[in-house]
Amino acid sequence: MDKKGFPFRCRVFTLFFMFASFIIPCLEPEVRESPGKLSRVHRELSGVENCAGCHTAKGKIAPSKCLDCHKELALRISAGKGYHKEKGKDCAACHQEHNGENYPLVQWNIEEFDHRETGYLLTGAHRKGTACDSCHTPANSPARENSKSFFLKDNRCSACHKDVHNGSQPDCTDCHTTKDWSVDIW
Repeated sequence: MDKKGFPFRCRVFTLFFMFASFIIPCLEPEVRESPGKLSRVHRELSGVENCAGCHTAKGKIAPSKCLDCHKELALRISAGKGYHKEKGKDCAACHQEHNGENYPLVQWNIEEFDHRETGYLLTGAHRKGTACDSCHTPANSPARENSKSFFLKDNRCSACHKDVHNGSQPDCTDCHTTKDWSVDIW
């Protein structure tokens, strides 16, 4: 072993270690710590200074943190209504983040979706090949920037069907069914 070169190598290693110790903390925080880019809908939450807004500890996400922003969903869960009433315990199990801007946070197979889980049964004509966007229209969904909502502002019959009675008949199901909208006239 070359004893003359040993002190020089020690100094070089020490200088390199000190330099790295100084430079690494100065790097862009997201490059240093983020597991990946956020989806388009959450991009305003990007940056290490915002991690605590969603994460309780490294890699852990508490549903309560999600529901702090998603207040409409929080109200439905606390009321025991809607698709998330039983599923609101682990948002990240279905909605996985840090997969890039174009990653869809809602991933499901529409053909396999059981609408009964929402608490609104699709029966009769509603069940027969009705496309989701027949009812879940932008006009009948809460405004969302960069995403689609499947919540409905109004799930009454008149939200989709013209009210020919001009509000004089408060409950359409007194006369109509989803099997057939027509009424027998006596």
